[in-house]
Amino acid sequence: MLNTLKKSGILVPEGFIPVRTCSDDQGQDIPFDYFFYKFLSGSTWRIPKHPLKSLSLPEDKFLQLIEGYGQIQIKLSELQLPVDQISCLRSGSQPGNIEVGPIIARGCFQTPQPPYLLGPFSSMKDRYLAHIKAALDYILLGAICQSDPIDAYLWHLELEELVNHSAVLAQPLQEVFVNHDDEKGDHLMWNEEGKILGVLDWEWAYVTSKGEAFSSPYIFYESWKYIKGDNTVTKEENMLIDYYE
Repeated sequence: MLNTLKKSGILVPEGFIPVRTCSDDQGQDIPFDYFFYKFLSGSTWRIPKHPLKSLSLPEDKFLQLIEGYGQIQIKLSELQLPVDQISCLRSGSQPGNIEVGPIIARGCFQTPQPPYLLGPFSSMKDRYLAHIKAALDYILLGAICQSDPIDAYLWHLELEELVNHSAVLAQPLQEVFVNHDDEKGDHLMWNEEGKILGVLDWEWAYVTSKGEAFSSPYIFYESWKYIKGDNTVTKEENMLIDYYE
């Protein structure tokens, strides 16, 4: 993913996969996967964001964040990928190629049975139905919704029916876009002049529909009002819209 982004002009560090990724010099299995990437200069911002309150930054810093974030998103929107499924990308069998794989991202659901991981998916309908099926299985196992399992199970069955009958969600994706999925603001590296030098924290990135990939990052809308069900477009979101226009 990193090198695919870098080749397309996205400001990310170059990544390197070790030659020996399965065992050490003595032939022993290594209990984790790892890779290296180049050092990026610059520094991150500490974004003072409380989950129940709106973003709090000085006006000049706030405008800088909007513009910097918007620049990266515009670059990502121009990236053309040779895949069309919701998935995590992985290195292909040929050097320089990429392939789709299961989704391994923030908040990704897994099934109770092997092979555990979900995806790739050709439509949002397939993706949502897989998540709902996994949730139903976990409810039956008593792993989630333990305080009210019957209502939770019935609610998920109703949701499953709604998704099944959605013509919009059933449409096959013609193209997919990279969703960073960890956009807390501290993923951006800045120099002293306020210019972005790079973007970090791509561990949870995956490719998905345009609508999902370029939806507002949660730091621009998460507040007590949103948690209580208020979906009014926030000041931060309006400023981002204005920047895109």
